[in-house]
Amino acid sequence: MISFLFSSALLGLMAGISPGPLLTLVVTQTVRFGPKEGVRVACCPLLTDLPVIGAVLFFVSRLSETAPLMGLLSLIGAVYLGYLAFETWYSPTPKFSEEGPEPRSLIKGVTANLLNPHVYLFWLSVGVPLIVDRSGGLLVNTLLFAIPFYLLLIGSKVSLALLLGRYGFSAESPWYGITLKIMATTLTCFALFFLRDGMAMLATIAG
Repeated sequence: MISFLFSSALLGLMAGISPGPLLTLVVTQTVRFGPKEGVRVACCPLLTDLPVIGAVLFFVSRLSETAPLMGLLSLIGAVYLGYLAFETWYSPTPKFSEEGPEPRSLIKGVTANLLNPHVYLFWLSVGVPLIVDRSGGLLVNTLLFAIPFYLLLIGSKVSLALLLGRYGFSAESPWYGITLKIMATTLTCFALFFLRDGMAMLATIAG
């Protein structure tokens, strides 16, 4: 259970600070309109992710006893996490576009997150396999995974917005790049774990 909660929290932290549309929007809105608008963007996953999680869980839970599906999902998760590690390691400095004077932070954040395929891929290939692999009820496992995951995901983005608002932290800071390199290495480790588990499940079926 401790390892399950730790994995959830660590994945949430990595999702929170990894470069992507939502993180760029958090920084953009904070720099242009202040930390309050950045915090609003950071909280958008609370509005967008629940339908995604419900749909994916509904589909996968009906096939959760099928080892081939879990093995395949684990392999997909390994590839996806490997891609995220590569993307994170080689990510460029965020660039910001010119926009109108109105913040419209919630609208922008919700739209960016709903149109981000990483959200769907993460829950299908990483989040759900971790949840259904645990003993216990599906609802309990989902809550145990989601609470630390979103605390760290949203908390890290909110912290970034507050730091930017207070200290004017620049994305060009060397610490930003060092943090991303550490997260990329950790993502690679997760990818290897998923690859191991997926190969083991498929080997069991073949045997």
